[in-house]
Amino acid sequence: MIVCANIYKFMKRRLVVMPYNVLVVDDEEIERKGISFLTKMFEFPLSCREATNGEEALERFNRESFDIVLCDIMMPHMNGLELCAVIKSINPLVKIVFLTAHAEFSFAKQAIELGVYGYLLKPIVPEEFSVLMNNLLAACKEEEDLRKQAIHLEKVSMENLKYEKERKTFELINGLYSSTSGETVLSAKRMILISCKNSFFDRDKQDWVGKLHQLLPERSYELVLNETQCLIIIEEYKEYHFSDFAIAIQQMFQNVFHQLVFITGSISITDYSQYKTEFEKLEQLLAYQIFAENSRILKQNEQSVQDSELIKTSMDDIRKAFGAEDVSKVKYHLNILFIQLQEKTNYSRFYIKVMLFEILKLVKTKLTDLKEDEQQIAELIENTRHMSGARSLIDSLVDRWEHGLMSSPNYNSQIQQVKKLINKHYMDRISLEWLANKVYLTPSYLSFLFRKETGISLQKFITSFRMEQAEKLIRETSMKIINISQQVGYINQSYFCSLFRTYYGKTPQKYREDLKS
Repeated sequence: MIVCANIYKFMKRRLVVMPYNVLVVDDEEIERKGISFLTKMFEFPLSCREATNGEEALERFNRESFDIVLCDIMMPHMNGLELCAVIKSINPLVKIVFLTAHAEFSFAKQAIELGVYGYLLKPIVPEEFSVLMNNLLAACKEEEDLRKQAIHLEKVSMENLKYEKERKTFELINGLYSSTSGETVLSAKRMILISCKNSFFDRDKQDWVGKLHQLLPERSYELVLNETQCLIIIEEYKEYHFSDFAIAIQQMFQNVFHQLVFITGSISITDYSQYKTEFEKLEQLLAYQIFAENSRILKQNEQSVQDSELIKTSMDDIRKAFGAEDVSKVKYHLNILFIQLQEKTNYSRFYIKVMLFEILKLVKTKLTDLKEDEQQIAELIENTRHMSGARSLIDSLVDRWEHGLMSSPNYNSQIQQVKKLINKHYMDRISLEWLANKVYLTPSYLSFLFRKETGISLQKFITSFRMEQAEKLIRETSMKIINISQQVGYINQSYFCSLFRTYYGKTPQKYREDLKS
């Protein structure tokens, strides 16, 4: 019988913790109700449930989640020791306290050896109940803190490991990683490059990264390159099919984020030296995305051309591109045309020759040093036995035209003007379209010229320039990081810090602290 608590006057001690679920198991109702009463009286953060015997307790334990079990030893159907063994096998972390009479003390000692937290002698003395429960709750809180700390350390460890992978990948694709010759990758990797038509990857990762990884294998990670591009690294496995992943990613970006995307994938990478060359191939494949009005999935050596009417429309596009003197666009549509001609066999040889003849006439209008007349051009086509030969001829002539444009006096001045605009407006949300408009070029042609002149994409140049300015501000001023982020054109501080760490190996704050030390 529980001694009436009203005859005891002592301070109530309360632990500030989240409520714990308690199961009180005793075949005597007065004992169960008494414990619930003491719990409320001492204001312990406990939510009590009751069971009249071991079998009922076990049934309830399997249905609900409990942190603490207060259990009588001598009960019908299943005694406390038997119940303890089963409960501990289900949840080893649960805390068990036995309620026992003096005559059952030997059972209590045995229970403690089995991993029971402690015991209370009947009749229960409120002060003893308070002391034991305070100690028990403190132990629960300590274990909870240790679990949280372990989870936090594991999370930090995983984040550091992920960052090291991202940093190494960044160095590899940019040719900055110094590895021994022929050093192999521990497991074969594949790269998927995602490029959005508009800025996307500078938003919070919580908005998109979880959805993206739901479509990818578990052993994969992402590296954000800039606002429009993200590189996915996948450890290769037997079921890898690029098209399946690419289609799923494309549909997600279109349906969920309403983004126009272009996706391409690499071959299997087994050597560190392959990263840079394979990444450059992916970038080259995506060089034509500026012309597309729909999302595309591009494979190496294969453009994803599916429209059966493209052969008819390609000629119109080629004429327009020649008229606009847009070399990169001409090459893009020529590539599509030749792929379609190779894939389809229902076009007559005469029809194909007519198309090739018209293309060569267009090239001739751009090359003043091309002396052949129309009859000679027709003979060139007639003497070309295979499609590959015709394509080589046209490609070589277009390359000559391209070289002439690059040698134009206006060429370098336009690129220099773009660099000056970036230097002046890098803190603003500048875009390819805005820059192209300022120098009176089409976006596609500016993108083409800039890569030819500098060897890198325009977006990569802007990002690198902003990072250099950010590093200078961190090194030479005491500006807050959030203000530096905005000063170099990034509204999202988290995205800015992620980019900075990718470029310099440390967060902006850590970089500044290391400079001071």
